[in-house]
Amino acid sequence: MMNVTKRVSGTQDTAGEPLAAVLRKRGLRTTPQRILIEDALHSIGRHATADEVRAAVAERLPNCTTPTVYATLELLVELGRARKVQVGHGPARFDPRTDNHAHFLCTECGAIEDVPLPDSDRPAALALAAASSAGHEPHSAELVIEGRCARCRRERGRSAKGPVTASRRRRRPLR
Repeated sequence: MMNVTKRVSGTQDTAGEPLAAVLRKRGLRTTPQRILIEDALHSIGRHATADEVRAAVAERLPNCTTPTVYATLELLVELGRARKVQVGHGPARFDPRTDNHAHFLCTECGAIEDVPLPDSDRPAALALAAASSAGHEPHSAELVIEGRCARCRRERGRSAKGPVTASRRRRRPLR
């Protein structure tokens, strides 16, 4: 399944620079909330929802509001410092990895994992070319691979039991 996601024009990868420097170049204020939200996204160590980032930030900055977290995460995406991953009908997740890679979505537990691709630009380039040839103006492409993750395969054995529906899906922390 190929998801094409719109990215804000002018997006560039700024992950190598300190956030304060990037914000200053853009004429934006450097706030403790913005710095802490980016730090929390990286420290969570998986594809986090805005609510999960908010919970992590609340430990150190309890007055940081949920709208501030959402706005800052969207800003980090615009600045090329995070990727927004929207799979299925669940909440958007934010990935601190900004390099080209695919995502694996477990259809049993809902885990999202990064999958390195040997030629990481090729799948996205093919999807973008296909969308362009159909008359669209694509901004980016996201490759999402669906199936059963290694953990679920071990826990449930190798028998094919089919995907678990949302009502039967067990929950574990997403990576």
